[in-house]
Amino acid sequence: MSALRTIHDIPVFVLPADGEPIATEQDALDLIGNASYQGAQ
Repeated sequence: MSALRTIHDIPVFVLPADGEPIATEQDALDLIGNASYQGAQ
């Protein structure tokens, strides 16, 4: 499960180490879009 966490006052999108690997470029873009939507910088 991914989560938006604040580290030193900066919102950061965090993924679990034991999660599924990012298989494609589209997967990576989806994660970046989701993180941005949630407020990551």
